[in-house]
Amino acid sequence: RESFWAALELPRLNDDACSHLMQVGALVLDATQHHHGTDNPISTGGACRAITLLTSPQWASSRKPREAWQRSRAAEVLVLLRASICAGTAELLLDSGALRPDGSAYE
Repeated sequence: RESFWAALELPRLNDDACSHLMQVGALVLDATQHHHGTDNPISTGGACRAITLLTSPQWASSRKPREAWQRSRAAEVLVLLRASICAGTAELLLDSGALRPDGSAYE
């Protein structure tokens, strides 16, 4: 699971490839949550990793200009939604500032 999220940090991903990887990530989160439950450390760990990655300043700066990453931005919302279902991760997402007007996921 860790190497999957690390793959999203590869510098040569374009919008389509990044979007497809994130859609797979959302499916992985969903399957993990269904298999282990949303309050299991396995599910929560993957969800926290996804939120930490997608709300990091490095992620936002590597996806500029944001207008050029339309598919990835839509997939980010899907992954963040799926990740926020796990126990304790909604707070992590809210505390990250990504949903504030100047945050990376607000748009």
